[in-house]
Amino acid sequence: MAHALGIALDAVEVQVQFATADRRLDLGYMVVEKGRIAGFKGTVAGQGGGRPVIECQFVWKLGSGMTPSGRWRGLHHRDSR
Repeated sequence: MAHALGIALDAVEVQVQFATADRRLDLGYMVVEKGRIAGFKGTVAGQGGGRPVIECQFVWKLGSGMTPSGRWRGLHHRDSR
């Protein structure tokens, strides 16, 4: 994405947070047992010139009964430049 925007990156950082099922989740096409991975949140951030210049966040969830879940609502980033 940075290349397409013409942004040179000095570093790329990846952060991932996993969520586990609070209960057995029967989704009809698969079952996720309690305590197993039921979702994750990831952030990929690029730095250029010693400061953050681009960021992409994504969330993947199977259902809503997982921990942590509430903190994953309304994810967005606003550049304060």
